[in-house]
Amino acid sequence: MFEREREWAKATGLKEGDRVQIVEMSGEPHYSGREGVVEHIDDAGQVHGTWGGCALCMGDTFKKIS
Repeated sequence: MFEREREWAKATGLKEGDRVQIVEMSGEPHYSGREGVVEHIDDAGQVHGTWGGCALCMGDTFKKIS
């Protein structure tokens, strides 16, 4: 059901402990520019971290800073 999203999550190369900056999060403009550390990637391919309550999903843009 979430195969495309899981593939996207794998393709990002992100792993727990990586630091990222959110460039754009769909429907959440106030997250632009936030930085945080990846805490985990769930079974649906969503990347959760310390930047706030929303997860990075397929279609969101970010840059890895460490």
